[in-house]
Amino acid sequence: MITFNYVALETNQNNAQFSELCNKFRELVMPSYTTEQVCGFLTNGNLRLLCAVLLYDGDRLAGFTTMGFYHRVINGKQIVIARMATGAEKNVRGGTLPLEKMWETMGAYKKLMGNTPMYFAGYIANPLMYNAVCEYTWQYYPRIGTEPPAEVKALLKELKGAYVNDEHSEDDFTFYAPFAVHIDEQMQRAIDESTNENVLYYKRLNPGYMQQQILVIIVPLTRENIKKSMEMVCNRRNNSRKAA
Repeated sequence: MITFNYVALETNQNNAQFSELCNKFRELVMPSYTTEQVCGFLTNGNLRLLCAVLLYDGDRLAGFTTMGFYHRVINGKQIVIARMATGAEKNVRGGTLPLEKMWETMGAYKKLMGNTPMYFAGYIANPLMYNAVCEYTWQYYPRIGTEPPAEVKALLKELKGAYVNDEHSEDDFTFYAPFAVHIDEQMQRAIDESTNENVLYYKRLNPGYMQQQILVIIVPLTRENIKKSMEMVCNRRNNSRKAA
């Protein structure tokens, strides 16, 4: 039986639930890392809050989506970065995680931080996932025909950190990372056959997505962006209902 549990985690390895998450994260997302390194990946960068939707197959943790809120100072200004990661065992992939509570948490955190700039950052290794973000988000980077503003470029440099190398400039939204990429034959066929402009754009930006090359997507969490993105979601839902 598949069940879900939304939790705010105490981030120390003596906490059984956090330790369980780190072990599963290492197994599904960062197999070349030790569990201790995974814990560091999740908590380093001035983490203030880590929440997660945990997917259980019976009593066994089989998947997760995490959302961490990190406070940084970039160019002398304090900002908040909301960073998400997802992993799932093969037998439970393809379903929909109940992420409503996580979005509520992100909205509440934005309200708590007032005028402090806040951004969502995602590391995306799948062209179809990039397209999903494009379809439901009003403002995001990288985007077809849009030059990122200076503050987004500064944040990109901060996020890439040690991943910046001779092959990828600081303004490049791609980098090599030790993340496992899970794209099955059916999904790969959908990617190869797609004529969607966002999927094609992703493939041009990140042709090495099957070789652990990741694309960073940055979404400014402004009130206007959140409002207009929610309108896009509602419109798409209404259009889907009419079509049905």
